[in-house]
Amino acid sequence: MARALMSFVASHAGIVIQVRLLATVEEVDAEYCKGSRRRLETIVHGYFQPRTSARARHHGLIVLGMDARLDEIVPHEVAHAVIHAMRGISASDDEAAATAIGILSARIFAKVRSLQEAG
Repeated sequence: MARALMSFVASHAGIVIQVRLLATVEEVDAEYCKGSRRRLETIVHGYFQPRTSARARHHGLIVLGMDARLDEIVPHEVAHAVIHAMRGISASDDEAAATAIGILSARIFAKVRSLQEAG
């Protein structure tokens, strides 16, 4: 497992996501491919891992590379996390999910910016 540049929790409306920032997409891809995960044909720039225990304090883990296309990858992975936490989303009642995706993404971007400004 690669050493994280930063690890933190982002939460909104009862949805709690652990976030790990790795230095590179290469580290994210290598970590994703370890264990039982199958190798994808494309490089993995970020991923969401749902919690494995009902007792976990978070709904899952998002792993991102600092050199990834974060404007694209963060909302994508947050959408996975929100869908998982809400046990799916109804097309006729998606406002809470859309709000959660926006707020959680903004909170992750704020932490990433603070790391970039410090470095």
